[in-house]
Amino acid sequence: MTRIGPIAAVLFVSALGLAAARADEQPADTTGVQVGKGVVCDTEQQAQRFASLIAEHEPGDALSTVNKEADNPLACGLATVAFKPGKHVGDVHNDKGLFKIMEIKIFAAATPDGWRTVDGATQFAAIPVEGLDI
Repeated sequence: MTRIGPIAAVLFVSALGLAAARADEQPADTTGVQVGKGVVCDTEQQAQRFASLIAEHEPGDALSTVNKEADNPLACGLATVAFKPGKHVGDVHNDKGLFKIMEIKIFAAATPDGWRTVDGATQFAAIPVEGLDI
């Protein structure tokens, strides 16, 4: 996964159409913002498909499959983002464990040139749930 990480993050950030924050803009409400690195997708279904595929595939191969099926090389990607968790929209349980599918609002993303702000872009993430696999 390391080999695709930097490339996917750069492509993902570009796909969001990021613009640097201007000094005269009002800052977004950052209460409850978290920072994390992981796979984020455009749709709930893509995040669910990724979580399903990683039971039998390497994460990079799972990403490639989802993006190919979506006919969009940027549908899902690995990124480091500042986000607010939103609705819990589903679960995927497989041989690797339980994954919560969450809607997230992204406010900033890490790029090779530093953090870039995003105006609350809605994405979806498959978040592994530790310690609940019985």
